[in-house]
Amino acid sequence: MLLTAKHIHFIGISGIGISAIAKWALENNKQVTGSDLSIQLTSRWLIDHGANIKIGQHKAGNLRQGCDLVIYSNAIPENNIELISAKKRNIPCISYPQAINELMQNKNGIAIAGTHGKSTTTGLLAQILIEARKDPTIIVGTRLRILNGTNERIGQGKEFLVEADEYRRAFLDYKPNIAAILNIDFDHVDVYKNESEYLQVFKTFAGRLPKDGFLILNKSDKNSNELVNSTKAKVITFALLGADLTASNIISSEQGLTFDVNGLYSGHIQTSLFGQHNILNVLAALGVAKVLNIKFEIAKKAIQNFSGCWRRFEKRGEWQGAIVIDDYAHHPTELRATLGATRQAFPNRRIICVFQPHQKIRTQQFLREFVQVLKLADLKIIPEIYQVAGREENLNISSQEIVDLAGSNAYYAKNIADAVEITKKLLKPKDIILTVGAGDITNFYSFAKNKIPNG
Repeated sequence: MLLTAKHIHFIGISGIGISAIAKWALENNKQVTGSDLSIQLTSRWLIDHGANIKIGQHKAGNLRQGCDLVIYSNAIPENNIELISAKKRNIPCISYPQAINELMQNKNGIAIAGTHGKSTTTGLLAQILIEARKDPTIIVGTRLRILNGTNERIGQGKEFLVEADEYRRAFLDYKPNIAAILNIDFDHVDVYKNESEYLQVFKTFAGRLPKDGFLILNKSDKNSNELVNSTKAKVITFALLGADLTASNIISSEQGLTFDVNGLYSGHIQTSLFGQHNILNVLAALGVAKVLNIKFEIAKKAIQNFSGCWRRFEKRGEWQGAIVIDDYAHHPTELRATLGATRQAFPNRRIICVFQPHQKIRTQQFLREFVQVLKLADLKIIPEIYQVAGREENLNISSQEIVDLAGSNAYYAKNIADAVEITKKLLKPKDIILTVGAGDITNFYSFAKNKIPNG
């Protein structure tokens, strides 16, 4: 269906995942139209390369005559007017993960799953596969320098690498031969009722791997260990200790991490990544590389060359004598890892954490955990909760509640511009400013430097 379509309309086209499919469609000479509530860098790129995109309110009129396929983001509700209109007109409609599955057919599918670290691990593997001359196809939920700042690559090789998201059980549409599960830590509380239901979907995902497939598993993660009996595939484990792939002699500095790899591979690794969580991400990527018989020296060089992902501990630049680092962390575990990595890399610097909570329901679920984790920062500035269109509950909760519970050295900001002004008053030279969250907090640096926000 996807391969034969001539005119594809994308609902929610600005999304970091679905925009990759739209890019693929343009590169395969298909007519691309689409719609979204807001424009992002992803949709700007698509417009610049020939896509016709309507930004603002979804409308039935956005669906043009001649459209023979609709692909919709997993975040689009069933009552979306464009989706309803397409079905009334008998236009075939498939979700983003269903489109991924079509592209994965007849390929050696590699899926990177888990609550945290998917984008970085997928990025590491992308670098390894390209430098190993595998000529892979890649779909990733971020932007990578090795992909010229985009999120998709068409390759002629047999490997198909995808970041596999569990939101609304999306990854259950995929049929990979190899999967890495990095960790399982309850999230997406607007979809899953409890931790047990969340764990079960990962068990189902692992159970769909073929008998001759491979599951790369985090042995140090309690929930991940429960998947061993859920799969027919061969299991390869990674952890700092006691697994098929381990790490030792770990050194952290302002330049990144160095450590020794032991087990299925043996040798020294140097990387510009930070934090213990990224050591595990490197080990997971090496687990997949081993399955693909990639030589250690090639993988080692690729890991050294990997310059990180957009919004994953990304150094944006300097402002008022301070270093600004931007990160996508929006779950307490991710925030703890990011703050811990910052403290490791800059042990003698003051950390100002500008944390924007993402979704009211997540903030309510993890309120106490966020307050605890934020204690790792010297100063915390909390802009109002970023609300996600179509995914919000009618909850009476504000970022002010985090500030009230966090006590001293915590400040409430109405918005990003307000957060910039508060930070400016508190700032000292050589501070580290950590802007964190999955919303528009990424615009902090642009506001601070009086540049146009970059979306």
